[in-house]
Parts: sequence; C-alpha cells; structure tokens
Amino acid sequence: MAITSLVLGVWCALSLFDDSEREAVAYAGQAVFSAAGLAFGIVSLNVSKRGRGMAIAGIVTSAVGLLAAIP
Repeated sequence: MAITSLVLGVWCALSLFDDSEREAVAYAGQAVFSAAGLAFGIVSLNVSKRGRGMAIAGIVTSAVGLLAAIP
C-alpha cells in the first residue's frame, strides 16, 4: 500500500506541471486519485511498519496534489 500511495502521489504532483487548459473533470480526477493515495498512505502507516518512508512521501505528495486540485 505504501508503494501505491507513493505512485499515486507522485503522479498527481507531476500533473501540476501540465500547463495546458484543464476542464473540471480533470480536477475531479486528480482529486480522486490524490484522495486515494492519501488514504493508502494513512492505512499503510497504521497497518505496517515496513515502508514507512514511502508511505509518508506518498501522503505528502498526495496532499500536495489534492490541494492543487482545488481550482
């Protein structure tokens, strides 16, 4: 789950560098994937002791992506 959180968080954070015009559906999709990454990271921190660094990085990058999804 920590790897999934990190991948989703990085993907959403990298989408911030897309300078093309986006529609409301794109913001909603980014919010959904960021929220999923955030949830996976939090669950991973509570369940497993392995991968704590990846889970924390996933939480941070997902939170950044979620905040950026607010137009």
